[in-house]
Amino acid sequence: MNRGVETRFEAGKWLCCKHRLPKEQVKLRLFLFPPAGSDIAIYQRWEEYLPAEMEICLICLPGRGVRMNERLVDDCNVLVENMLESIQDYLDIPYVLFGHSLGALLAYKTAVLAQKKGLRLPEKLFVSSLKPPLHFNEPVACSSGLADPGDGQLHLMGDEDLKRKLIKNGGIPDIIIENGQIFDFILPTFRNDLKLYETYIPVETVRLPVPIDVFGGNSDRVASRTDLERWSECSEKEITVATFPGGHFYFTNANPIFFFNLSKRLNEILIAVSIRNA
Repeated sequence: MNRGVETRFEAGKWLCCKHRLPKEQVKLRLFLFPPAGSDIAIYQRWEEYLPAEMEICLICLPGRGVRMNERLVDDCNVLVENMLESIQDYLDIPYVLFGHSLGALLAYKTAVLAQKKGLRLPEKLFVSSLKPPLHFNEPVACSSGLADPGDGQLHLMGDEDLKRKLIKNGGIPDIIIENGQIFDFILPTFRNDLKLYETYIPVETVRLPVPIDVFGGNSDRVASRTDLERWSECSEKEITVATFPGGHFYFTNANPIFFFNLSKRLNEILIAVSIRNA
C-alpha cells in the first residue's frame, strides 16, 4: 500500500523528520545539513527520490525557516555542540550524514564530535562541494574558494559587493538571484554563515573510522575535483569521489543522475545493515 509522507518537527525544532513507511519499518536515518544561507527547503522532496526504508531528518538551524525568530549562531563548534546535544537520541538506529557546502563542514564536525562523545558513528559520511577543513586557508582564509586574492574576508564585504561575489562564483541558486527581495532578505544569513567559515580554525584533521563519499559539480568554482579528493585525509576508510554535470548546486532541478547515484549508495548501506542485523 502506498503511503503519503509523514512530516513532523522534533528535537526542539532541530529536526524536520519525514518518512513514508511506518516508524517501526525505518531501518536507516539520513541527516541532511543545509548549505550557507539556506534552510531545509534546499532538500525539498528528496524523500521522493530515496529508498522508502529511510527516515529523512533535515537539520533546522537557528535563525532560518521555522526557527527564524531565533538568533543566528556564527561559531561552528557551538552550533554543532548544541545541535548534537539535541539530536543524539536520534542516533539509536543506523544513520548517515549528508552535508552540502557549509553543511559538509557541519556533517563532518558532527561525526567528529559523536566519536569524541562515544556515540554511535554514522555508517557513512556524504560531503558535497567543499574542500576539507584543513585546507580552508588555501588561498584565502576559510572562504571555501569563493574569494579571490586581495578580497579579504567575505563576511566583512558591503552588501552589493558580497552579492556580486556570490553570484559570480555560483554560490547562489538561480531562484534566489532572480528575486532581489529574497536575496536581500537572506543576505544576513549568508553573511553569518560565511563568518562561520572564515573564523573556523581547523586545529587538526581527525581521521574518522567511517567511509566518506564525496560529491561535486564538474564546473563548480567553489570546490575543484582536487579539493574533493583531499577528503581522503579525513577518513581511515574508503573514500570515493563523484562529480556530476553542473556547478555548485549540481543537484538542483531533481538531477536524475545524482539521485540515482545517491539512492544506489544508500541501498547498499541498507543491505549491509540488514545483513548485519540478520
